Amino acid sequence: MIFDATSSRPDNPKDVIGRIALHKGQEANDLDIFDSGGSNFLLAYCTDYDVYFQSIRYDFDKKRAAETPRTKKVYSVPFPDVSEKKGRSKIRCVRWLSPSHMLLLANKPNRTGVELWVLKLYDEGPGSVLLRKKLGRHAKAAVDMDVALLDEDAKGRYQAVVAVAAIDVSLEVLTINYNGTADNSMGGFSSFATYWNVSFRWFCGDDGGSRKRR
Repeated sequence: MIFDATSSRPDNPKDVIGRIALHKGQEANDLDIFDSGGSNFLLAYCTDYDVYFQSIRYDFDKKRAAETPRTKKVYSVPFPDVSEKKGRSKIRCVRWLSPSHMLLLANKPNRTGVELWVLKLYDEGPGSVLLRKKLGRHAKAAVDMDVALLDEDAKGRYQAVVAVAAIDVSLEVLTINYNGTADNSMGGFSSFATYWNVSFRWFCGDDGGSRKRR
């Protein structure tokens, strides 16, 4: 369900912008929203093997979508060759890198590794994976990912910082550059650092509420 979150309690039926009905047996593993300005938003979500895209125009004053959002499948993890015994990689997370690029976190079959995929979107037809990055051998599988888009320069170029958490309690940090709207392409990945034994513990703050510290 997509709703207007400008209210502290978005439970009014008018606050609901749209609903996405998944196929039977499907579950959304992750979603991300990109604010492209002018009340225009891009929503992406993923299941184990598919990535979906939706463009939303929402009038906050009138509290209604300018048009009915339509969901489009933009990528499916390909099946392996018949001669290969390995299964399909599963998509764990999705994050926007630009209005035309998504970053996918994929776990290879049977905990045999982790990969980052840069998915390019097109005006027509499905997207395509243009760049792949395999993480270190220590990362047998990943549990989460997040991306921070840094400030852009005068030509619209910026750097994205990527953090991936693996099941071995490590955190791998990488960077990737967006080459600006004129070129509309992504550069290659650069490894920044790997942190080991990254864990979280809970403690109580002065106000009695819970806090999380890394």
